[in-house]
Amino acid sequence: MIATLLLFALTNLVAVAWPTFAVMMTMRVLQGAALPVFISIGAAIVTRLAPPERSGRALGLANTGFAAGVVIALPVGVALADNGVWTASFVALAACAFIAAILVAWLLPTIPGTGAAAPRSWQLLQTPVFQLHLLLSVTVFAAMFAAYAYLAVWLQQVAGLGPRGIALALAGFGAAGILGNTAAAFVADRAPLRATWAATAALTLAVLGLSLTTHAGWHGLLLAVWGTAQTANVVLCQVRVTLAGRASPAFAMALNIAAANLGIALGALAGGSVVTRWGIDAIGWGPLGLLLPVTALALAIALRQPTSIAR
Repeated sequence: MIATLLLFALTNLVAVAWPTFAVMMTMRVLQGAALPVFISIGAAIVTRLAPPERSGRALGLANTGFAAGVVIALPVGVALADNGVWTASFVALAACAFIAAILVAWLLPTIPGTGAAAPRSWQLLQTPVFQLHLLLSVTVFAAMFAAYAYLAVWLQQVAGLGPRGIALALAGFGAAGILGNTAAAFVADRAPLRATWAATAALTLAVLGLSLTTHAGWHGLLLAVWGTAQTANVVLCQVRVTLAGRASPAFAMALNIAAANLGIALGALAGGSVVTRWGIDAIGWGPLGLLLPVTALALAIALRQPTSIAR
């Protein structure tokens, strides 16, 4: 974890020092490669430190940093970029990563390895139910990002907001995500599968509502529901896959991150096709189309694995 944090700090500083396209792209690729390592190791540590019956809640609470980061970093970054001071955000990110590395080294206890990780990981990858969990994560993230990838465009073209308004709207979206993160943390141990479906359905209805209404008063409420469900789903997918792969939690989390990234790419592609064909007003139709496969996969998991993880 310390190495990945230092890598994040270094790559952000390199991007500031040599701001060419090739350097920026290389640094982002390195950061993208390090992210699954950081999150999977962090998830494994959380599940080792927490009591087994509360591991889902612990993972959810650990994800509060992600939700808080959306509230703080995204709107601040948008505001800085619109004012032509993009380098400040990279320097701030480097400083935060460096401070976090120091805190991890100082506060996090050393946890011995469990051994025989490779055989357990290979067995886990061959489990049909676990494969369905990963496929569900791909589909859920596709449904999420079929709309979220175009949220800023929607805020500008449909809601009519300027740069400052977009930054504030994104901050509100992230603040609602903190509520979703907290709610997900408290239900993750009891019913992660049902909660995943419910969050996806709520998100779909909220975004569809934005496509169907032009009343500004409804926009704020629907965006709040969307933000709550969006962040809840991030937590629920992490918890659901980690619990399904509890024999090798770090490996399970790494695969979930890969599944999420694949879903983000596919969702952005699907959403882009919808927006190109029918306009940004149709932002809700992509998630609606993906809700059916999400439902089918959730039912398949529930039928194959009628246990606490499939509830």
